[in-house]
Amino acid sequence: MKVPIMALCQYTGIVNDLRGKLAGTIFSRNKSGSYCKPWAAPSNKRSYAQQQSKACLDGLAYQWSILGTTLRAQWNAFATLPPETDYDRWGHICYIDGWHWFCRINIRLRQAGLTTTTTPPTCGGMTQPTITLVYLSDISGGLSSCRFECAAGEFQDDEYVVVKIGIVPFAGRMSRPSSFYVVFLDAVDSTTTEVDFPTGVLLAFGLIRPGWRWFAEIFRQHDAGVRSIAWAENGQVQP
Repeated sequence: MKVPIMALCQYTGIVNDLRGKLAGTIFSRNKSGSYCKPWAAPSNKRSYAQQQSKACLDGLAYQWSILGTTLRAQWNAFATLPPETDYDRWGHICYIDGWHWFCRINIRLRQAGLTTTTTPPTCGGMTQPTITLVYLSDISGGLSSCRFECAAGEFQDDEYVVVKIGIVPFAGRMSRPSSFYVVFLDAVDSTTTEVDFPTGVLLAFGLIRPGWRWFAEIFRQHDAGVRSIAWAENGQVQP
């Protein structure tokens, strides 16, 4: 007899939604409705992306502990009027504290190859970028193209472009990719109108095929670590 590993949920007037992990059970929602399933450890706990994320976190707890009360108070004050808006699982605005902002900013700086900071950013919020085209073609013939286009002046010299790319097989059941490949581009200036992604973006997903669906999120990031909301789009991989 098969043991069901997933169950649909029906909520009452007191509780109408539940998301996240609780007592070893994952609660979520898809187009069929709310469901719950047992939590399972990732099959590869030491993937390259996970190791990179852990490396960026390395030592930040110790740095926070020796900041002193004055600097920690500055980060906590920064968190009360942040330059970015965060949302919870239901789309409601939420706020994170100074410690989490300290980690977020310094992880982004490390990912971009910059030096970490002990003081919060002083720049304002970043505007969402406007992208005119994202194009991906397959690499089966030995040639590939992976780029985005924008108007001249869209990005400034002190800004990074953060690109997240995900691929879903056309015949796959997922409506969103399970993982994204993240690229930080700093060789983008005010005259740029076309940017080629590194070939690693395509190679990260193996031999992708025409017709598979790509998902792209492109952010504008200040060299102080503050990031815009994403320009997001999806389309099909071209021949």
